[in-house]
Amino acid sequence: MVRSMLEKKGIDDNELYARNNAVGFLRLVCALVVIYTHAYPLGGFGFDPITRALHDNLGALAVATFFFLSGFLVTRSYERTGSPIRFLWHRALRIMPGFWACLVVTVFGVGPLVWRLQRWSLIGYFAYPADRPLSYLTANAWLDMRQTGLAGIFARLPEGFFVNGSLWTLANEGKCYILFAVLGWCVLRLRAPVIYPFAFLILVLYINAPRQMDAIPLVAAVRWWFGPDVFLLQASYFFAGATCYAYRHRIVLRRAFFVCATLGVLLSSLVGIQLLVLPVAVPYTILWLALRLPTRHVERYGDISYGLYIYGWPVMQVLVLLGVARLGPVPLAVASILLTVPLAVLSWRYVEAPCLRLRHMRFARRFLTVFTHRPVAKILCHPAGDTVPMSSGHRVPGSVGHRVPPTLRPALSIH
Repeated sequence: MVRSMLEKKGIDDNELYARNNAVGFLRLVCALVVIYTHAYPLGGFGFDPITRALHDNLGALAVATFFFLSGFLVTRSYERTGSPIRFLWHRALRIMPGFWACLVVTVFGVGPLVWRLQRWSLIGYFAYPADRPLSYLTANAWLDMRQTGLAGIFARLPEGFFVNGSLWTLANEGKCYILFAVLGWCVLRLRAPVIYPFAFLILVLYINAPRQMDAIPLVAAVRWWFGPDVFLLQASYFFAGATCYAYRHRIVLRRAFFVCATLGVLLSSLVGIQLLVLPVAVPYTILWLALRLPTRHVERYGDISYGLYIYGWPVMQVLVLLGVARLGPVPLAVASILLTVPLAVLSWRYVEAPCLRLRHMRFARRFLTVFTHRPVAKILCHPAGDTVPMSSGHRVPGSVGHRVPPTLRPALSIH
């Protein structure tokens, strides 16, 4: 009886179908929130009122939501592929083509447009001595934004040093994928999903550790390897998503818990404990919203959240240069969204979606199988403590597993 009660309380696998949850809607909302929060600093208005009221960055919470949903969804994807190389190949197809297209559009579209508006000619654009356009492509080609300027086109604006200040988070996303590929391989081979919450706990404790611990050589080496604390914070949300997926059959989604988690998100920054509370409260809040909101079928015509995220900043910079910021931050944000949506649709239809289809090409499958093999079953955490196989239609003798439809469509992550 206890086992049946636990099974009924946990998250049902049917809720993970893209058509049965609001994950696409939440990603779209987060992309719009990021554009809204950028309107204030880019227009010279400081922080948005919600950030000032919460004493915490609203845009950072939206990005944290992206990382949590990404960790949740890619864990499902990894257990379906069972191969770290195949997993990284799929993740690269999701992020890199759109990212490279954004760099090309910025250098050969936005840059010449702004240069001509300022100088009435394109002469000298590609030969500009500082922050050369072509070096913007080569220096940033692998997600690490080493060059943030572009021929000084936005130098006179409040945030003119950054041509696209949204792209820096993609490098942290890539680091999370690489780290997850290693830990995910250990989880599948050792049948130990406890590795995910252990990694999450280590990250949270490390973020909240006092600075005096940097004197310890091991701690200093970890901080040097992973970079600033912002990556560790975003990685904690990523592995919170992985933990929630691995233990989804044990997670109880109740409205009372959702209210408590939401209050924790709203009030923790007021007492200075947000680094300890948010990595726990935000994931539960987002998971409840993703599986309980009635919004469905948002991605029926494509996933434009990634395009909104990567093109919103340069579009807004152009509008600020044209004087739209004089109307106020909200009109600036609305105008930016209206102009960014067509770019996001084009990016999805002609760049992202076609490249995602490369996952199923025969030559790619043959190349990847040279280095890896797909296991018979993927190990998940079940409320009864048993292992549940997730391979398409296979059963493991002696397990309590269930069949999973081979047509189960994994939802795509943004970042």
